[in-house]
Amino acid sequence: MSYNPALRGDPSVGPFPYEEIPRQLSENATLQYRARVNAMGARLVKQWNSQIQSEWLARHYLASKFMMAAGLMLASAEYSEQRRLHVPIPYLLYYGLFQSCRAFVLTVPFIEWRDASLLGIGHERVRNIAVDEVRQLDAGVAQRLDDILVAARTRREFFSYSFPANGPGSLAGVKEVRLSDTTALARLLCELAQLNSESLEAALEKLDKTFPYDLDCVSLIGVYKTIDGFEVFDDEDLYRLGQLFRRESRPRNIWSQTREGFIEDFAAGWGAGDTSDDDFDPDRAVGFVFPF
Repeated sequence: MSYNPALRGDPSVGPFPYEEIPRQLSENATLQYRARVNAMGARLVKQWNSQIQSEWLARHYLASKFMMAAGLMLASAEYSEQRRLHVPIPYLLYYGLFQSCRAFVLTVPFIEWRDASLLGIGHERVRNIAVDEVRQLDAGVAQRLDDILVAARTRREFFSYSFPANGPGSLAGVKEVRLSDTTALARLLCELAQLNSESLEAALEKLDKTFPYDLDCVSLIGVYKTIDGFEVFDDEDLYRLGQLFRRESRPRNIWSQTREGFIEDFAAGWGAGDTSDDDFDPDRAVGFVFPF
């Protein structure tokens, strides 16, 4: 590692430990990208109000949740590979990377919330935004991200709908999707999301006015609708957001804003109860692509 692009430092543990950004991106490209995001954040802060503040606190919260989901899926893919359980791997690789893209997209300053409709944008839109943003940093890395996203989705959909009798060997002509490559890109996207959130926090330090939170503008978070119209209310989402509204005077960077209680509770839902050494470890999994 030759440089650290961190803008903020956590009071207890110091600056975020960037690894994939210095490994995959040049320092010059990273600094140019950071300057671009800083400028967008400064413009956003000039328009700051209760609604925008509430939206961005929610966006950082949701990004942290998608990062944990990405880690859970890619660690599950690793667990499956180690046990030669091949069926779930295409699904886990694709959605692990896709959730990392969603986390990143949520932190891009020029992408509008639009009354939470940002949460419902489709796979192609998420891919296009993520790839276009990474292209600002490195065209080669952006192309690699695009290629792996397309290949991973091809494999996921092929086995979801067609399921050839020849099994995994039937896709020998499609680009191979390796866990190591997918995980490295997922970690890069999560680090870029962290960098974006640090940039916004830095811009907000110049704001000399405080705003209350507007709960109405994020009231739809925690309410999900199934394909058959059944509504699911996630009390944990609503509880965690309420906790953040009470605790944080404004959005902070994702690493500092995400507390241990949320991480532990998220992991607990995917545990095996009474465990043995061979069981899947959800505590390790939620930090698989981001060091919560």
